[in-house]
Parts: sequence; structure tokens; C-alpha cells
Amino acid sequence: MELNKSFRGSSSDQASKYKKKGHKDEELFSSLIKGQVISGTGKADVIDSNKHTYSVKGGAKKWQIFLYGENRFIKDKGFHFSNIGNFFLDSLNSFPKEYSLYKSDKEKAKKELLDFYKLNKKKPVLVEEYIQVIGNSNEYLNSKILLMEVNKKIKDVLSKKDNLKQFLMKSIFDGENVNFWSIKDKEFFLVFDKEEAVEVLSSSLTADLSKQTTGRPDDITLAGQKVLLKSKNNVVEIEVRNDSDKHYRQIRFNMIREKTIDILKNHFYEKKIFNDKIRFYKRIS
Repeated sequence: MELNKSFRGSSSDQASKYKKKGHKDEELFSSLIKGQVISGTGKADVIDSNKHTYSVKGGAKKWQIFLYGENRFIKDKGFHFSNIGNFFLDSLNSFPKEYSLYKSDKEKAKKELLDFYKLNKKKPVLVEEYIQVIGNSNEYLNSKILLMEVNKKIKDVLSKKDNLKQFLMKSIFDGENVNFWSIKDKEFFLVFDKEEAVEVLSSSLTADLSKQTTGRPDDITLAGQKVLLKSKNNVVEIEVRNDSDKHYRQIRFNMIREKTIDILKNHFYEKKIFNDKIRFYKRIS
């Protein structure tokens, strides 16, 4: 796609702050290209005079690309490929329907783990050891064990480059609703063609699972609780959000801004500077 020749997305509080900052970035970018901000919750944020649309990402350390509950994966046919939508549903269904049960069993598990640590000066490592300490009927522990197995299936789907490309295109740009990706980097906006950006990311990233960590004595720190997309380091983290009654059984897709920009800059060259604030990039052939 040709560029417009007329030219001369944490805690709830953090999420709200980033959202407000994101709107300011959209307004600034729109004013620089003499475009219009697109209202609503879609992926397209700004439209220019040539009817090209832009997804604008701000300067936060992490972007929340999406936060979806089960209805999205049931109804949105864009996720109905290679069974990935069903696997995300399985991730959510690893956890009990009621947040109150999850929270109650989480508190019980933490107490058992802390008591065990005080007595033994260590914490469990293997799944079997966690079951011995907490029991096999604790929904908090069981949900983490189930999630480990489901995440392996999601990782296997995203290990195929065609699937990864389709997933990134759907997640970041919601299919065909966006033409360009505009990324805030300090005082500049870096603009990439959507198709080229997804092609580069899908060829540069590899699916993996989170490793087991040490964590606090009362934490269950099993491996495979997140699906990762990595280059040299983590670039994307996909996890189940369960931190409140409002945000329970939701799939969160976070993207690390600096690592994403590094990958893109390694595969693109600066084609045009506009207004000292906007830099257009083209993929290196």
C-alpha cells in the first residue's frame, strides 16, 4: 500500500492512565496528519484524508493488545482457525465459574504453602508436591495445573508461522480494519505498513511457555502459566487475568513496546520524515 502523498493498547489505575494517555497520542497524531480520530473501541484510531486508517500505540512500557472474555472467542470468527479460539475457551474454563470460589481456594492454598514453608524452609517444586501440600480438591491449584496443559496446545498452534501471522493480524489489527501502524517513540511517531509489520513479527517471533520461577513462599509458581512470543527476549505475553471479580476469566495479550520497536527497526528502513514528528518506514527487501 502506498503512503499518503499529501502528508507534509497493569493495575486498573495504570490501565486507566495508559488509556487516557493513548487518547492524547491519537489526538496528537491525528493533528499532525490533519486527520480525524475514530471514536469507539475498534483497532482503527485515526483516519486520514485518503481514507487510510491507523492503529496508534503510545509510549507505555507494555501495550494491552486485547482483554477478551469467553463471548469474544465464541462469537468472533476471526479466532476460529486451527482450534485456537476453543483453546482459549479451555484456558478460561480451567478456572471455576465463580470468582468467590477461586478467591477462597487461593487464600486456602496460600495459607497451606506458607505453613509448609515455615516448617520446611522450602516450597514445593513439582505438581505432585503441590498436591501433597494443598490437596487435590483445591480449585486454585487445579486451575493452574489444567492451564499448563491447555497452554501447551496454544503454543503448538502458534509455533506454525502461518497460524502466528493470522493470530497477530487478528489480535493487533482485527483483520482488515487498519492500514498502518503508528507507534509513539519518544517525540516521534513511527509508521509501518500493517501487512509488512505482521510479516516481520511473525517471522521473527517464536512461541514458548513461561518457565517455573521461585516466587514468594505462598505462591504457586508452576511453569506454563503464560504463552510467550519471543525473539531474544519476551515480546508478547498471553495470560489469563483473574485479579478481581470484574476482571476474571479474561485472556490478556500484552506486548512489550521497546522490544517490538527493536524488531521492526531491524527489518525496516526510514523512507520519509514528515513534519519532524512522523517517520515512515518501509521493509528492507
